[in-house]
Amino acid sequence: MEAVRVLIAAPFNEIGVLLNKLPIGDEARGLSVVWHTSDGATVFKYAEELQASVVLLSPSVTNFDMDVVRRLAQHPQRPIITIGLVPTVGDWAVTFQRAGAAGHLLAPATEATVEQLLAMAPSLLQKAYEERTRPTYIPQIDAQTAAMIAASGYQRQIVASYSPKGGVGKTTMGVNLATLLGVVANRPTILIDANMNGGHVALHLNLKHSYTTYTLARDFLMRNNVMTPQLVRQHLTHYDGSLDVLVGISRMEQAGEEYLAGQQGEAFISSLLEIAQQMADFIVLDMGSSYNNALHRAALKRAHAILLLVTPDVSAVEDARKALETLKLFMDVSRDRVQLVVNYWTHESGLRLPDIVNRVKLPSRGAVPWDQSARTPALHRRCKCHAQRQRRAAAFARRLRGRQAAARGRGAQGHDRDTCTCSAGAGVAASIYPPMTTIYEAGLKAGMKTQPKQGGLLGLFKG
Repeated sequence: MEAVRVLIAAPFNEIGVLLNKLPIGDEARGLSVVWHTSDGATVFKYAEELQASVVLLSPSVTNFDMDVVRRLAQHPQRPIITIGLVPTVGDWAVTFQRAGAAGHLLAPATEATVEQLLAMAPSLLQKAYEERTRPTYIPQIDAQTAAMIAASGYQRQIVASYSPKGGVGKTTMGVNLATLLGVVANRPTILIDANMNGGHVALHLNLKHSYTTYTLARDFLMRNNVMTPQLVRQHLTHYDGSLDVLVGISRMEQAGEEYLAGQQGEAFISSLLEIAQQMADFIVLDMGSSYNNALHRAALKRAHAILLLVTPDVSAVEDARKALETLKLFMDVSRDRVQLVVNYWTHESGLRLPDIVNRVKLPSRGAVPWDQSARTPALHRRCKCHAQRQRRAAAFARRLRGRQAAARGRGAQGHDRDTCTCSAGAGVAASIYPPMTTIYEAGLKAGMKTQPKQGGLLGLFKG
């Protein structure tokens, strides 16, 4: 069997023992060190030229750039995995993991480190190849599209998915907006379940988690109301790509406890958002509907943009109109910070889009169609709903960038409807992150395929 080819990028004082045990070019133990560099700027070049399959990377190299981990993993010809060689202090192991590294070892390397590398490299490489062949793999976009995206400007911001009425798709919108930004566009994004009526973000993403908004609020108070990036990071659950999630409260009564209620709740969410903005490009808030919750009010005040969701229903439209008045009167939120999104749109509702816009007196950011034929089964079968939700972001990214989905017989009319729904979802995301338009258009040119939707934006990620 061919030896695993390894490029080492680390200062010599961290890898002296390793190079002594595994000399450059020696393939005797099934692993061959092809080269050593201490300049981070040369890592990708050497990995390509020397056909390395594994890069052992230390953050102590000169010109260190964490983005090289992603570039290596998404190499167009083959996956090149990164194993971090991390210091024993700090949170470098977690940072490497979130950047897409396959694993990590501790620096400086010892004889035990050598044995660990020999044991882990082949299995991690095999896993990377298996991931590359799955339909949920997210390929790297072409260089021309990447350059266009890099040249586009955007504003880092806090975005709240909000409505004073339940059942209009706030969580669906928030989850899928965050997934578009954090997974499809690969921008550092934190999705915060700030619904004090009891959030369901974890259910939508099928997340296994140990920490929640409640545990973070508790620890914040126990630390005398001091919030740090380390504390926030400890309570986040990683989803995929560059998306991390702060899961919501598990029971509604938790919102009434001292950690989240009243002025303490306001102090908590304000400090959280201040720190989170230092950690990510986008903060997406899934909000509860009640004005009477202090945490909700504080979060809405701090949001740069509020997606006000409304369905084509008379009561929902009237609630949205009154919400604008309340936002201005009690929270000093001006209309220019609010964007109207008509969710679950259907012509059979009896309300025309111009009628909704005129009544709310707010321009529509987009109308997201609803496929009623798929409505009942998806919403009322819990286990099936979980299976459909898993990895939906990756599946949409694959379609968005031209990968072929499983063949399904469809007529021209169905294709037009599905493309319209995808366009609406990408349009909402593009209002927050303009380069999303470029990503979407690149997918269309590559022959993007869509599938029937189950409702709102949720269907965009149906795998």
